[in-house]
Amino acid sequence: MIQRYSLDIIKKHTGPFLLCFFSLMLLLLMQFLVLHVDHLVGKGLPFAIVAELILTNLAYMVVLAVPMAVLVSTVIAFGKISEWNELTAIRAAGINPVRLIYPILGISVLFFLGLAAFSNEVLPEANHKARSLFIDIRMAKPGFDLKEGVFYEGINGYAFLVEEIDHESGTLYDLTILQEARDSRNRAFIKAKEGRLQSENERILSLILEDGQMIRYVSSGGRNEDTIERSRFSTYRMSFDLSELLFSRVNPEQRSRNDRTMSARAMLAVADSIRTQTEREFQRFLERSGQKQTMPFRRFDMTPLSPRSSFQSETPSTAQSDIQVVEAQGDTQIEAQVEAQVEAQGETLTNAQIDTRAVGETGIAGETGTADETGIAEETGTTGETGLADQTRIADQTNTPLQSTYLALNILDDPYLQKEIADRARNSSIRYDSEFVQFQGNTRHNRSRVTKYLVEVHKKWSIPFASVIFVMLGAPIGLLTRKGNLGFAALVSAVIIAIYFSSIIQGERLADRLVLTPFWGMWGINFVLFFLGLGLMGWVGRPVERIPWFKRQQSNDNALKPS
Repeated sequence: MIQRYSLDIIKKHTGPFLLCFFSLMLLLLMQFLVLHVDHLVGKGLPFAIVAELILTNLAYMVVLAVPMAVLVSTVIAFGKISEWNELTAIRAAGINPVRLIYPILGISVLFFLGLAAFSNEVLPEANHKARSLFIDIRMAKPGFDLKEGVFYEGINGYAFLVEEIDHESGTLYDLTILQEARDSRNRAFIKAKEGRLQSENERILSLILEDGQMIRYVSSGGRNEDTIERSRFSTYRMSFDLSELLFSRVNPEQRSRNDRTMSARAMLAVADSIRTQTEREFQRFLERSGQKQTMPFRRFDMTPLSPRSSFQSETPSTAQSDIQVVEAQGDTQIEAQVEAQVEAQGETLTNAQIDTRAVGETGIAGETGTADETGIAEETGTTGETGLADQTRIADQTNTPLQSTYLALNILDDPYLQKEIADRARNSSIRYDSEFVQFQGNTRHNRSRVTKYLVEVHKKWSIPFASVIFVMLGAPIGLLTRKGNLGFAALVSAVIIAIYFSSIIQGERLADRLVLTPFWGMWGINFVLFFLGLGLMGWVGRPVERIPWFKRQQSNDNALKPS
């Protein structure tokens, strides 16, 4: 019994589905023509080109129309089942009403798989051809179409004005032609009482002028003023090259593709290449900023750029000996000296903490330091750039090392070398900051590109999956409302469709702005409506005695019975 009734339910869906599908396709087609009619009219396009443009754009209309038609037809079919009291008979036979939804749900799964394959294989190619054809049409110039009292400038170098046109004979009256100076042609002003057009072929158009006059401005060859020639004519012939007005096409394969014209596999490959590029940029950033070295200043020449003359004259080998001492000391010796100074101060720090405090915010050593845009940090009670400079001037006179809050500088005995290293650290931090800002901008741009492709990948599956969700929503709504007319079904479907596609559009925008992940941006509304549909199906499948409105109706009937 249930198998026969399942076939009957499928038959009840067929008519409304086809009616709604073709009606929606017609509405989407009319919307397309209204939006793009300005690009099609007045360019003399062949009918085959217009037909191809419409056919290639029908692909995306199919992806949108099928789920909407499924929703409307489901509400109509199950609404009629409940309206004609067939649901009461099914319950009386002990059949769960949810079982009526299973056949349509299975067909909706087939629709989902078919539309997903269509969106991944057919739709990208159709969109690519439609996009290429649109570009060709937009680049085409309007055809030679004269109108009364309106200037026509479709042909380069000419402007035409016709006061009256006899459409039966094709005669033009009161013509005014402005001719620009180009190549060997002089600037001219032409007026004629009559004219007629003759087309020798599709590229050459001739205009025969009668009873008119011409004012020509002849170039004087370098003199200040041009020579003006005025002449009258009884017949004058002008020929125009219309080859630039003809429609020409470019091979679509020669044009680049975007996210709407690529398959899911191609977009995933592009996303992987962008991720690989981002990883390479990250490695280059680490190398340029010196974060891969434990002692980045070991690679620099520690010799002061402009040593003090007094210091060199008094102890000419002192700076060099200090440098040799610093270069000779390994990382272990430097850390030992720092630890000794820390212990002397009564502090206990780990090696990582020592490195961090030794570097401070100047970016002097290693990956543990953080870059500061201002170089040496200015803290209350500490030595900043100004204090360090003052100490340097004092130290130049006393030849004593500077006392700095940065332990790495206190290791050195030469105050001028300390100042030199501090300056280099400041320059390194500034360079690091600029490198970081550039890397951060590139990373965000690449992430946005990857997100854009992943959104399109998820969209190829999320929108077709709406066919399944709309069956889960439409069938319970039709059974509960007991209304199977087209008007009610269209109203309910319009509300659901508006909510669904508005959420899809907003989810795509939020994903493109990196607020949501591509998955949740495209599938979030699907999960919400999916669980809502499960709840409605569970409500319909409940026993009659447990439905609240049935209990109230039964109590009212018992109250009306005579005692």
